[in-house]
Amino acid sequence: MYGSHPGLTDTDGDGVSDSVEYGAGSNPAASDTDGDGMTDLYEVTHGLDPQDSRDALKDKDGDRIPNIYEFQRGTQASVAGSLPAADITVNPAFVTENATQKKTIMAAVNAADAASGTHKIILVKSGTYDESVYLGTKAILILGEAGATPPTIANSSSSASLSLQVEHAAVDGLVISHDPGAYEGRGVYVYPSGNSDQVRVANCVIKQNFSPNGAGIYQAAGDLLVQHCTLFNNENTYQYGGTGIHVEGVGRLQLLNSIVWNPEYDPEEIQVHAANDLVEIEVRRSIILGAEHAASGADPLLDSAGVPDPASPAVDAGVVTAATKVLRDITGKLRDVPPDLGAFEASVDTDTDGLSDAWETAHFGGLSQTGTGNDDNDGLDNLGEAAHGTDPGQADTDGDGLSDGNEVILHHSDPALADTDGDGIPDGYEIAHGMNRW
Repeated sequence: MYGSHPGLTDTDGDGVSDSVEYGAGSNPAASDTDGDGMTDLYEVTHGLDPQDSRDALKDKDGDRIPNIYEFQRGTQASVAGSLPAADITVNPAFVTENATQKKTIMAAVNAADAASGTHKIILVKSGTYDESVYLGTKAILILGEAGATPPTIANSSSSASLSLQVEHAAVDGLVISHDPGAYEGRGVYVYPSGNSDQVRVANCVIKQNFSPNGAGIYQAAGDLLVQHCTLFNNENTYQYGGTGIHVEGVGRLQLLNSIVWNPEYDPEEIQVHAANDLVEIEVRRSIILGAEHAASGADPLLDSAGVPDPASPAVDAGVVTAATKVLRDITGKLRDVPPDLGAFEASVDTDTDGLSDAWETAHFGGLSQTGTGNDDNDGLDNLGEAAHGTDPGQADTDGDGLSDGNEVILHHSDPALADTDGDGIPDGYEIAHGMNRW
């Protein structure tokens, strides 16, 4: 079936025996079954999926470093304390520049492009940067320094403030905008060379950008993951296409735990737009003006910085998936469980048990519970129930015949969805009959 060698226990020599690969569903005759740039051994070791090429830019341990960067740099994708150091630091206050210190983001990008090796990491210190940043030569991760005043790109030109045009380009923790004096300019322009090339934008505020379409994000190609981002106060100057996000070609967009709220030009205008039938848009646990793509349309009650009011419907509305986490918000604040939507965490946890007051009160009527409690004895503690959006009083929240704990721990299916892969067959039936529930 797989073309493995009957005389070898590890046909492809990737460190995972043929029998273990068969059990994991990976190919024992290929060292990287899904072709995502990470070996099957690394993926199996760190709880990644060797059959899912889209987990390359996800973040298993929530430490802001995507899995593929951890693999390439020799750190552990499943351990938050194991992460690579930044290659270059950007700070406008630097007096002198050298190979590892730059005053502008593009100076750091150019240095990273010229250096040997790939999957470079640039740390951007707090400050305002009037520039247009282009990632198009090699895979680079731009990390904004977490703090009370996140670094801001306030571009005064008509170019996009950030262009992501190479596979595995990623950004986390920036405010991406245009200077008020700019006549026009998109926030983020996504156009990698391959339609399946992955790009990631996480924990970012994208605001005050102006364009005929895709003022917040214009995606011309590629597979884009937008996670815990707030897109607001962007304007489509000619009312064409999506104001927040516009997707062209055969682009694929995943929008998770985010807010898209851009009513300035015309509240009736499309916020997240697929330009044709070939575009794929997947929205989960997000607020979008107009309730597009089956998202919530409730006003997120944002202040001028994009921070939700404590009474906002964005508070505690997020979900933590097993595949990708964002443990802290754009300021470095630890996210509660369940997390808030968008780049900022606004919820309150008075008793510091990891459970937000609102969630704990809604489910238990007060703050007497702990994160490790498990009243329904389903194998998933309260922290797990809150993270996965399940009911701590129901052992099988989605009624698919599998306990919430077994779905998360054993089967890696969604305990809040009876049919994780949306094929019309409940997870319980698929598990019982050895079918693929993804």
